[in-house]
Amino acid sequence: MIAKGSTNLWVDVARNLQDRIRNGEYAVGAILPTEPELSALYGVSRYTIRAALDVLQQHGLVSRRKNAGTRVQSSSSAMRFGASPDSIEELAQYGSAHLRELKSVKRVIVGRRLATVLQCAPRTPWIRIGVVRMSTAPSRPLSWVDVYVDPAFAAVIDDVAQQREVLTSVLIERRYGVEIQKIEQQISAISCTAAMAKKLIAPAGSPLLQVVRRYMDVSGKVVEVSVTVFPGDRYTHTTYLHRGGGA
Repeated sequence: MIAKGSTNLWVDVARNLQDRIRNGEYAVGAILPTEPELSALYGVSRYTIRAALDVLQQHGLVSRRKNAGTRVQSSSSAMRFGASPDSIEELAQYGSAHLRELKSVKRVIVGRRLATVLQCAPRTPWIRIGVVRMSTAPSRPLSWVDVYVDPAFAAVIDDVAQQREVLTSVLIERRYGVEIQKIEQQISAISCTAAMAKKLIAPAGSPLLQVVRRYMDVSGKVVEVSVTVFPGDRYTHTTYLHRGGGA
């Protein structure tokens, strides 16, 4: 079922499980087979199964509770986005296997510099959600994420607090019926400020990688923006390029 020689077995498993959920083989509300059962089914390790389930959980397809199994939550998710046939890999790179800690929720009035990032007028109100992603070995901050949400979707904050493993964009789609049609991503290098140095336990002035993602609805309106910063020594971004048929 999983191609031999594949270098991304967990991606193949996640894709296959996603397809099974979408076609109704595993219906919403159903409990998936256990990790040992899935391991035997796909012929891969339990670590690979766990990584695949982490991706499905992050994107709202399943929920996982200790001693209660993995339950199908939805038959659709934000996993459809990306610039290549292997878009699931790129989405999965952004912390699906790392612990997220909700640090702050605050209403803010943006200044000119932030307004440029959010693509809105200065003095516009937004809700800012501060999240830190932690690595497990060694235990240290992997990244800091500021998620900006349109105040029209303020009620999603309750969902964010209760379902920290699910992307905020997925929670907005679920609660409000908004369809995220496009995600624009920009990656740039910045210097670590004194405030960010404390959050990331990194030297002030050291290089950071900043990833800005703007989530847009079908009309092109920005409904959410995430600004993620990584210390330069704690992040690697891998892109897969494939030979085109008409090249």
